[in-house]
Amino acid sequence: MARHWGVRFLVLAVAFALLLHELSLMQSLMVNPFNIDPLIDDVPGSTGFNKIPHPSAQNLTIPSTVRIVTDRVQAAKTPNSHVSVGLSSATVNITSSPKKETQNVVAHADPKISWFAKRLETFKGRRYYVYDHVNLTLPHIRNKSRDPNALPTWGQQKWAKRFRPYAQGELRFYEALEAYRGENLRTFDIAEADFVLVPIPLGAAIFWGDKADLEGAFGHLFNEPYFQQHPEKHLYITNNERLFRGDLKSMYHFAESGLTKHVVTKISRGILVKDFDAQFFRQYLMKFPKNNDWNAEENFWHWLPSFSHHWSLGYSHESSDPQYNLTLATFDNWSNKELNFFYRTTKGKSQNNSTNYRHAIFQSDMAEVDRLIQPSAVGYEVGKKRWLREISNSKYCIVVRGDNPSSRSMFVAIRLGCIPVIVSDALPYYQPVIRSLLRYDDFSILINEAQFLSNPAETLNNAILSLSDDELKQKIDGLALVQRILSLDHPSPLFVPAFVHETVARQRDNPMQFLLGRSFAFGGGG
Repeated sequence: MARHWGVRFLVLAVAFALLLHELSLMQSLMVNPFNIDPLIDDVPGSTGFNKIPHPSAQNLTIPSTVRIVTDRVQAAKTPNSHVSVGLSSATVNITSSPKKETQNVVAHADPKISWFAKRLETFKGRRYYVYDHVNLTLPHIRNKSRDPNALPTWGQQKWAKRFRPYAQGELRFYEALEAYRGENLRTFDIAEADFVLVPIPLGAAIFWGDKADLEGAFGHLFNEPYFQQHPEKHLYITNNERLFRGDLKSMYHFAESGLTKHVVTKISRGILVKDFDAQFFRQYLMKFPKNNDWNAEENFWHWLPSFSHHWSLGYSHESSDPQYNLTLATFDNWSNKELNFFYRTTKGKSQNNSTNYRHAIFQSDMAEVDRLIQPSAVGYEVGKKRWLREISNSKYCIVVRGDNPSSRSMFVAIRLGCIPVIVSDALPYYQPVIRSLLRYDDFSILINEAQFLSNPAETLNNAILSLSDDELKQKIDGLALVQRILSLDHPSPLFVPAFVHETVARQRDNPMQFLLGRSFAFGGGG
């Protein structure tokens, strides 16, 4: 009996120690949200780890690049310019375009952004391995993804059809990593690898394939000796929003496609690169449990982490979408754009209370739109050609939270060299972009949700008018770096080194997910 009590005491002591460790971690997040990432603790002037404080936090000092001017009222319109946006027709009439004077702007490169770029350009010593067996790469599925006439299987449902470009973008990530041959970041000896890319095109196999495709691919993977030894080193990529959510209901959607509970349980010990960072976002939800639209009871399992390690590429497949011409982010290119603000949205409702934010600028019978700095293109939906013409010619792209804290339009804006103006307090936690290096305010402007709701036009106007020339140049430098990272067809791409850097940084994270280590939905792994 005494022996049994000794074992129980030891188990309780270990559990208590783990609890204290997790609580200390959460406390550090609350007190010091700018923790230094171990891979970049020597960055000059950097706040390091991309843990952005909640914009509505008390006593928060807003960085100068996103400070809101409240001590003076800006003119609602620039003289000699006009834009009219109708509620139904959403017509835009541009009569003139004030341009920012460029001759007096001194180009001071942001030392932090320059350091990050140099870091990635010279990054080495961490390497990945890629499986190349056809049972894993599924070339017949990849060929279907390139065929516009290929009939989908899973995508027959109306709501699922929009995942076609998601699956195609996911494949672009895989192919960029497969095509890289530099031995500074890639090894062809699996024993030397820091992590192993599993090239199963998950989104494409679900969209165009059948159950046998994924069953065969994962059957092959599970027989690989290195997987049996090191499942934690294996990395998977998906852009499908519904895939690998931490709830059983979402998982059952894909069981018929070959992603059974058994499969997910075995691979969940590895690294997941997805549209959002479940581990990071859960930290945010625990930090701000009240007054948070994302903490609703029905979302609890939705946001639960399902893998030991997570990180996010967001919707950055949009940043490489060939239907949009890449516009390099330079000060001259940006200055030559004729429109100031761009924002288009549907009249329909969004989930999680986001409709209030998406339609806030249209209140008072469009009076708020008229108060924006002109000329701008702001209104409801328009045709695709006009939409593309307007966003390509805009300097500031307003990005408002949707059914989740993100929006695909931000990544289109990045590709087109338009500075994102973000209205989403949770976005830096939900979809951190290469958080071992970058912060959102390195390349965008963050707008507090509450301030935006109370006075949309003034908040937006003040946010851009408060930028000095140097601050604006630094934003554009940051945007240029993000393009090099996310736009795979960039003439000087940095996607592969950034991908490796972020993966290795996330491998250093504490894999404990709320004491149990992984999603309850998958039985704790094993």
